[in-house]
Amino acid sequence: MKRIVCEMCGSSNVVKQGEVYVCQDCGTQYDKDSARALMVEVPEEPVKTSKVTVDNSEEIQNLFTIARRSLSESNYENAEKYYEMLLVKVPNDWEPSFYSAYCQSMRGTIGNIARDANMLNTACVNAFNLILKHLPLEEQKAAVKKMSDSVYNAASCFYSNAYSHFERFRGKGSLNMVGQTREEYINRKFASLNLLFTLADNIHKIYNNDKDMVEFAVIIYKKGLEMNQKKGIGDYYANFKETYIEGIVEKVKATDPSFTYELKKGGCYIATCVYGSYDCPQVWTLRRYRDNTLGSTWYGRLFIRCYYAISPTVVKLFGKTKWFNRVWKNRLEKMVAKLNASGVENTPYDDIEWR
Repeated sequence: MKRIVCEMCGSSNVVKQGEVYVCQDCGTQYDKDSARALMVEVPEEPVKTSKVTVDNSEEIQNLFTIARRSLSESNYENAEKYYEMLLVKVPNDWEPSFYSAYCQSMRGTIGNIARDANMLNTACVNAFNLILKHLPLEEQKAAVKKMSDSVYNAASCFYSNAYSHFERFRGKGSLNMVGQTREEYINRKFASLNLLFTLADNIHKIYNNDKDMVEFAVIIYKKGLEMNQKKGIGDYYANFKETYIEGIVEKVKATDPSFTYELKKGGCYIATCVYGSYDCPQVWTLRRYRDNTLGSTWYGRLFIRCYYAISPTVVKLFGKTKWFNRVWKNRLEKMVAKLNASGVENTPYDDIEWR
């Protein structure tokens, strides 16, 4: 930008007054031609700014207080709102990252149990990353234990709601509806247990040299296995490989040698005895018939309970005899063929526990 620079004092503060230009600093006057000769390019002075630091620590602490109070009162909608606000203000804090998802999952419906459990699983992984990156070891351990208590609470609620819903509809409606309800239950059961086992796997892997944390992971494994043994859920895992469950049991035994856990695939005693396996096409067919047909009526369920009260003793007494196997195999073969012809599948099957 061009300005008139006073040749006397060097100031560029020269203002036109009437027919002359007057330096405001020293008073020297210039006519029009002289002033034009004194015009030079002068760089603009930068605008001076001052850095302002805003202290919002009190606001953040207040948000944490409200969020935690709402969480303790099981007011998940309110807690989620305040944890969402904290996510923006403290993005590197594990607590808002995890509990915003936790509160959302706890407000979900039965139909979204599998989705919510998987969402919470992802939130656990993200929270782990923040914990490991931003907290010292002792604070890490406290945070992981706090998160784990909430995960167990969520998994317990998911399973309880899933099983209650299954029980409500198991004996009602068409066989197709019963089968659909059962498959939904299996998926929700898997998602609930997978939430616990994945959490324990991560703790066991990350803190494998920390005795306290390994023992804590074992507690979570045990809770998952205990949940699996509750009525209606059985020991037979949908979507879990048996070798994976065996691996969990071995991890528990490495810390607690006295721990015992039997992977039972109970049921269909006579058919299992005749065909030599609980997992074969013929037994899969019979198990489907038991759950989706017999299990859909009160008298069918009564028959199932009577069968499981008597058949273990029968198999124990006569299971190794040739005549027993010959007689029962002939009858079962005809029954299985008839069921297959009527549309009962003979593919791999995960059943419920009737004992």
